Amino acid sequence: MYLQKIAIIPARSGSKRISGKNFKDFLGQPLIAHPIRNLLATALFSKVIVSTDSQEIAEFSQSLGAEVPFIRQPELADDFTTTVEVIQDALIRIGPSTADNDLIFCAYPGAVLSLDSWRSFIGQGEFLAEEFLVTVGRMRNSPQRSIRRATSHGFMEMAQPENSGIRTQDLEEHFYDAGKAYAAKTSAWLAAKSVLSNPFRTHELPYWEAQDLDEPVDWEIAELMLRGRI
Repeated sequence: MYLQKIAIIPARSGSKRISGKNFKDFLGQPLIAHPIRNLLATALFSKVIVSTDSQEIAEFSQSLGAEVPFIRQPELADDFTTTVEVIQDALIRIGPSTADNDLIFCAYPGAVLSLDSWRSFIGQGEFLAEEFLVTVGRMRNSPQRSIRRATSHGFMEMAQPENSGIRTQDLEEHFYDAGKAYAAKTSAWLAAKSVLSNPFRTHELPYWEAQDLDEPVDWEIAELMLRGRI
């Protein structure tokens, strides 16, 4: 049995492709407000913690009921810091209040999931010692029918020409890491080098919840798809 379930939201202030992404207005409120409110609404967590380098994000998160027990150091808030490093830092900082068998959820500010989706993700049963749970999306266009540049003159060719005559629906389904949420025991997070380096199982999201938020057009598409669903 797990001693407790803790959610950690990594929310740095910087973003190269979408300025101030984690605090940018999304459907009428800062992006980070969505996972904070829904994670708290599940009533399944001992704590919902935000790891941020921003005092503004910290104060806003606390106003919604999340805990911000520390301000993240700048060297762990750059473009190269990994998810695992951020969660490990948070676990070390709150160390005395966690146990190896606690279940730790990492939820990104861009995880604009419905309350039902969160409950389904959280209620995934028992975890093996080193096992991760990863949110994924299904690739709607098969990579087995992908096209690549063949020459410097811009001509194109099938990357896998043996699949040119096979219908898409007859090809193997492929999935991608949606980058929304992950879960594992404390001990697994502390031992991991990356989220996908250990054995993992997946939780498939509907395409409107797996939508990337990396480019301005992604933002517009996600708002259009989610409007009326939340």
